[in-house]
Amino acid sequence: MVLLNDIHWKNQSTNLTGRRPYAVKSYFLTLLSFGGTYNFERVSTWNFPTNNFESYKFIIFPLNISNIHWAVIVADLELRKIFYLDSLRGRNGLFWMQCIRQYFIDMYIQQHGVETVPQWTMECIYNCAQQPNSYDCGVFTCMFAYSLMMGQSIPSVYPQYSSGRFLIAQSIMNGCVLPLLSN
Repeated sequence: MVLLNDIHWKNQSTNLTGRRPYAVKSYFLTLLSFGGTYNFERVSTWNFPTNNFESYKFIIFPLNISNIHWAVIVADLELRKIFYLDSLRGRNGLFWMQCIRQYFIDMYIQQHGVETVPQWTMECIYNCAQQPNSYDCGVFTCMFAYSLMMGQSIPSVYPQYSSGRFLIAQSIMNGCVLPLLSN
């Protein structure tokens, strides 16, 4: 996620204007919802590149579910909509989407001091690519995040998912994101 952020936040050669995407570290949601309970205090001082959420197009929240599965939640700050993407399709992301929605409500109240806050909608995306096995959820989560950060739509199929693990490892070793998907 840090390497994906570098594309939009640290790369000076990129001429980006307007709102930008951002991906938080994977333990943000763990802290926010530890033990199955929402707790704003655990992340209320979390450092984003800017705390003005109007600066973001969307924020990506990788989600580790019980240390056995990865999924991703995307908060589209322009549409005020929260999406849940899961490559196993069998999980229910409602609890985590509600935590993210409540987080944005609490941040809005903290920043603006008002009780009237923007409304958020939530949606589970079921037509996203599905993993053909029980162990590639992390690869699919990274590829969902990559697609979003690169301005691509969420693929419904990843034809060469096995090469994804290699490309992610190479990106980490090289310190920059390699193309994970062809256009």
